[in-house]
Amino acid sequence: MATRAEIDNMNFGVAAEMGPYGQQQGALRDILRITSGSSANADRAIALANQLMPPPEEADPYEAMFRYFSGMAKAASQPGATVLSSALAPMDVPLDYYTAKKKELKQSEQARMQAALSLGPSLKPKEKTATALNYKSVMITKPDGTSYEDYIPTSQIAGLQAKGFKVLAKSASGSTSSGFKAGDYSPGDKIIELRTALDLPNLAVGANGNVFLSADQVEIAQPLGLITPKTAAPKEYAEKYLAQDTVVYMSEADAITKLATFGVTPESTEYADLIELMTTDDEDLYGTPVIRADQFISFYIPRNPNSDLNVTTKSPGSSSPPPQVIARNEELKRLIPIQMKQRQVMNDLLPTLESAMAVLMQNPDTTGAFQAYTMPIRNFMSSAFGYADDELSNQRYLEAISNKLAPQMRPIGSGATSDMEFKAYKSAILSMENPARANYLTLYSLDKTTRNAAAELAMRKRFLSAGKSETYILNKISELDKGIYSKFDGADDKDENGDFIYDTQQEYTTARDAWKNNLPSGAVILNKDSSGNKIYPNAGTFIIKDWRGTN
Repeated sequence: MATRAEIDNMNFGVAAEMGPYGQQQGALRDILRITSGSSANADRAIALANQLMPPPEEADPYEAMFRYFSGMAKAASQPGATVLSSALAPMDVPLDYYTAKKKELKQSEQARMQAALSLGPSLKPKEKTATALNYKSVMITKPDGTSYEDYIPTSQIAGLQAKGFKVLAKSASGSTSSGFKAGDYSPGDKIIELRTALDLPNLAVGANGNVFLSADQVEIAQPLGLITPKTAAPKEYAEKYLAQDTVVYMSEADAITKLATFGVTPESTEYADLIELMTTDDEDLYGTPVIRADQFISFYIPRNPNSDLNVTTKSPGSSSPPPQVIARNEELKRLIPIQMKQRQVMNDLLPTLESAMAVLMQNPDTTGAFQAYTMPIRNFMSSAFGYADDELSNQRYLEAISNKLAPQMRPIGSGATSDMEFKAYKSAILSMENPARANYLTLYSLDKTTRNAAAELAMRKRFLSAGKSETYILNKISELDKGIYSKFDGADDKDENGDFIYDTQQEYTTARDAWKNNLPSGAVILNKDSSGNKIYPNAGTFIIKDWRGTN
């Protein structure tokens, strides 16, 4: 516990850089320096607390703006709503957002301080205490036969015995004990001599040829060599299984041959499980050890000829994980935080993209040069005179989304963003000056590339966990459909004889239109086949299904 002088000397406020609660943190470090034993342990306790409870994200002004405009759009949709009432209704939304974020930051800071205080004492080095000596009263007999009593540490007894001294413990009554214990002992073929020495003509021999003797009887019989330690029940099989070679991956044909050497046939109980264990669709793994529970495994033959199994598999025993397991686990450890961050981005980004694309699909004239030019005027008319403009509400909503998405386009670690850069980011993803169709195509592309990246990462993580080779994983990833746009390659479709499957243009057109009708609304079609020819001759490069504006 800290002394009064130590508490008076505490430096409050030395950690102001740690956040709005710097004075508390400064006092916290000084307290931890005492309770944990050192300044280094104090910093370690604070660092551990920050790892266990990472600080929440700070309030995002663009998020607040987005929430406000979302609330305004919702209020505007209510019957009888005016522009003024729609603008005033969600005024508390940004304030509530900032208040909640401030409360969250304060609670997080307090929780980390409590965690650090709890961790501090556990980091303090344990004080070493002297080992207590255990003393015992003994009767010591020297090699020359003379004896004497003594009270010595038990740790010295072994040393005396090594020098030829006989050491017997003295009981509370003063008698000595040789350490003989009552129990079962084996007389072997000396049962008659034992009965005579103990004067027990009826001494019974029990299970496994053992007799039960008291400590006094043992003390008489053992020096005469009439008893030995008890005989255990005979074991038919000392070890249940006999170890064989390591299990490795192989083709099914080789696996069948290998199992036959153990007498395992398709009719055997263990046949199907072993075939599944030894085979894989990853040919790069052929000849490499099979790994289960992060360990190599081996074949084991039961010693009991009456066993139901001809062979089984298990790990040979405790050992260090194989190098490939260590490498795999390190990569999985690296991928997990990336995947968590990716999921966080998707949960925030994808609904926003879908919302913006829905507005553009329903209102294809919402954005454009004219709309952007007249938007300030219409804003003024709406504010000053209550001018009702549904299109203006949609534009304000899209503007809020654009302000939210723009910061996410900034490369990580690029520093502060200038007004010019911010405008460029907005223009790249969603600009009020761009035609609605161009905005839709950009948002659609971002949505698809984000989903494709998530699918690739999930596949890699899944195959790594399954122990697949790098070549196998890369081949599977290459088979993923990473295309952003829908494609119809029917013009190149051929049958098994190499002939085109469509005999007439009408057949091709019918198949093309049926394919398009099965696409979801809003899907973007790349209007080219594999040969570069347009599948819809009178349409542009990109076709948005069900788009009501100009393609």
